[in-house]
Amino acid sequence: MKSRTIFFVTLISMCINIYAQDISEGFKIEQRMNQYSNKEILMITDAVFPVKYDLPKDLNGKSIEMNVDLPFSKVSWIADSVFNREEISKLKENRCVIELIISSAGIIKSVSYIYYNPKEEINLKKLREFAKILKQDVKANSASFKDVQMPGYFPYSIILYSIIPYDKKYNTMKK
Repeated sequence: MKSRTIFFVTLISMCINIYAQDISEGFKIEQRMNQYSNKEILMITDAVFPVKYDLPKDLNGKSIEMNVDLPFSKVSWIADSVFNREEISKLKENRCVIELIISSAGIIKSVSYIYYNPKEEINLKKLREFAKILKQDVKANSASFKDVQMPGYFPYSIILYSIIPYDKKYNTMKK
C-alpha cells in the first residue's frame, strides 16, 4: 500500500512538472511536425486567446476577406527596441514567424510565434515583451473594416526576418 502511494505521488508530481513546462510566460510551447515540409517546428502560442474564433462577417453573414495594412516600420522599431542585434540576426536566420490574431477593429489580440529551428535558444521574456508592446502600440488598418457588420477576429502572419531590418543597409531604426 505504501509503495502505491509513493508511486501515485511521484506520478502526479511528474505530470504537474510536465504541464508547467508547457505553459511559460503566458505561452503554450510545443514541438510538432510541419505538415508541408515534414520537419520539426517549435510552436510558441498565446495561451490566453481561444484556439477557435469567429471571423468578421458582412451584412449577409458571409466572412469578409481582410486585406490588412500593418505599420511595418513601427513593428521594426519595436523589434529593435526589444531584441539586441544578435537576437535579431538569429530571428532572421531561423525564419521566425509571428502569427497575429487581429480584431475587426484592427486591434492585435494575440501574438504567437513559430520557429523553424526548434533547437534554437528562445528568450520567452523578450517574446512576451515584444507581444505586449505590439498589442499596445500597433493597430492594423483596412478598407475592409467598414464592411464589418458582425465583429470577429482574423489571422495575420508576418515572417519576421523579412520585415525586421537588422543593419544600416536595410534602414534599421535604432534609438
